[in-house]
Amino acid sequence: MPVTMECLKSRFSLSLKLVLKLVSFSLCPNLQQMDPSMERLLHGGTDELKLCDEGSPTEAQQHIGKRFKNRHSSLRIISCLSLILNFILITLFLLRWVYASDLRPSKYAGLVRNVPIEWNPYSGYGTGNKNETDRSIMWESLDASPGEVSLNNKWARDHGLPPAQPFPWDRSRSLYLLNGHHSLHCMRKVRRWVTIAYHNGTQLDGYPHLVHCMDHLLQNILCDADDTPMYTTVTKNKDAGLHQTRMCLSWDGLNRWAETQSSCYAFINETQGVDTTFNRYRWCPKDSPYAEKMLAHMGLPKGWYEERPADIDSMPPYWKNFTQNVFTFQEAAEI
Repeated sequence: MPVTMECLKSRFSLSLKLVLKLVSFSLCPNLQQMDPSMERLLHGGTDELKLCDEGSPTEAQQHIGKRFKNRHSSLRIISCLSLILNFILITLFLLRWVYASDLRPSKYAGLVRNVPIEWNPYSGYGTGNKNETDRSIMWESLDASPGEVSLNNKWARDHGLPPAQPFPWDRSRSLYLLNGHHSLHCMRKVRRWVTIAYHNGTQLDGYPHLVHCMDHLLQNILCDADDTPMYTTVTKNKDAGLHQTRMCLSWDGLNRWAETQSSCYAFINETQGVDTTFNRYRWCPKDSPYAEKMLAHMGLPKGWYEERPADIDSMPPYWKNFTQNVFTFQEAAEI
């Protein structure tokens, strides 16, 4: 019998159905048994094919069915291996993308670089603020005290941190100083020294501490080795990176994490020190589990509570002695 176009279409359609069903059954062998239509395709009983094949269509179909059945196990294994391999490759690609991008969380606080900030050489902390008093108050209002944290000893070991001095109100925790807050503390001291020297004032910080702070900041710079190319402006006084956006970690986010690891610490006079170090560890948050032990040690009445003082609250207001409080535009331009 000649094979007509209708027969070819029918054969193609049935063959496609057969392949799709075999693949489906191979990928999901436990979901269902081979359905009746599949059995008919493999064992004969399809009228359309009988009209298109010469001789015995049933024998031909049985031959095809046996051949597919023999290959069924191999197809299933190959399909499963292909799925597993693709899953592994996709996973590796995603891990590489995450760890090579700004989405990689920081090791301890779990912060990511998701805060876009424009580089501004004329911010309120610099020459963008012409008032020396305002600028000094802005700097001194940046608290470094939250960076003195108490960390669970096991958590610290699990994160590869060396042992530290014990937290006085809970010996299962130890004291650590967050590097960012240490850098802020040091940068404020350096800036304070330079500003007071510019106005011929009396220094509040000892010179050896300044030497330590400059060394600390330098080591951070060399360790970070920031390779961000900052473009230069085509202006008379060249600027670098003006309004160039960087993806930054959240300082507020770091402070929030630090507060969850509170050590009840406050500087209480950053420049002059205190009679005993313990006095700096009495500022436990409200409902702190360490309050009872702290109150007993300090001899304070039960229920005593005061808000942790901000660093600026105990800072001598050195800015009141400035003889020149406002920069001229020329001085700012020269900077």
